[in-house]
Amino acid sequence: MSSWDHRRRLAISSACSTTASVATAITAATAPAPVFNVEATSQLAGKAALATTFFHWGIHPWGIYALVSLALAFFAYNRGLPLTFRSVFYPLLGERIYGPWGNVIDILTVLATLFGLATSLGFGVGQAAAGLNFLFGWPDTPGFQVLLIVVITGMATASVVAGLDGVVVVETATGEVAEVTEELALGFGDA
Repeated sequence: MSSWDHRRRLAISSACSTTASVATAITAATAPAPVFNVEATSQLAGKAALATTFFHWGIHPWGIYALVSLALAFFAYNRGLPLTFRSVFYPLLGERIYGPWGNVIDILTVLATLFGLATSLGFGVGQAAAGLNFLFGWPDTPGFQVLLIVVITGMATASVVAGLDGVVVVETATGEVAEVTEELALGFGDA
């Protein structure tokens, strides 16, 4: 890979990360959650958006991610234990992490991750279907949302099966789409 390709991929990756974090606040301000009971794009919607954004991108979730990551890294790299969540319980369970208790811990970890991903996917598909309905008039029905879930899950599965090369392809394609979208917005934004 040339130096130019590496720099371009880094720029695309940075752009994707930046847009994702900014989009959270914009989405929350323009389409606030019903629990806030505020009118979209109002000053109260802005306050609700900041509260929602802080909940998603503030120190709370990142503290949890860091705590889990540090625990996994410590036991995997300093103690030579497997890179699974059961290793975090080694001080409490000792060698029993290799038995039924360890299996229960790993199963609960997988289920918690699965339910978290399913919740995020469900909320995201609802927003995507509403956006596609607004832009293109596509149906915003449960059947269409299931179709979106199947397509997104298929793309994610293909990316995972392809390994790191698949992740790079998906990331690069996402960056290219973001770049084209940005150029279109800058070129036709006032139209």
